Amino acid sequence: MHNIPVQTFTDWCNKFGGLDVPEARCLKDLESENTRECLANELGPACANRT
Repeated sequence: MHNIPVQTFTDWCNKFGGLDVPEARCLKDLESENTRECLANELGPACANRT
């Protein structure tokens, strides 16, 4: 194996097992974009009040 825990490998397979490389990259990009948008929505008002 590649020195990763079996559970990590199993989780990865469950999430990305049926995807091709381009599809997995697209999914990762969408998740990253969603995370950034969520953080911006949560921190937006706090950051806007800073002067």
